[in-house]
Amino acid sequence: MAFYDMSQTATSKRLGRMVTQLVSSLMAWREECATRDVLGKLTDHELNDIGLLRGDPDQVSSARQPDD
Repeated sequence: MAFYDMSQTATSKRLGRMVTQLVSSLMAWREECATRDVLGKLTDHELNDIGLLRGDPDQVSSARQPDD
């Protein structure tokens, strides 16, 4: 009778972490795009109300928080 080890190997764990990091990066990129889109639709007055200028949305949306 053959025995099959169902435990994860180091390679499969590493692959899982890579996939998780890729998905996380894609989600962050999409969130940055959505933020830029929303901020880009605001008027100059609305941007001023939240302390931004017309050129700031790209800088704001690309400002990333350090990973914990």
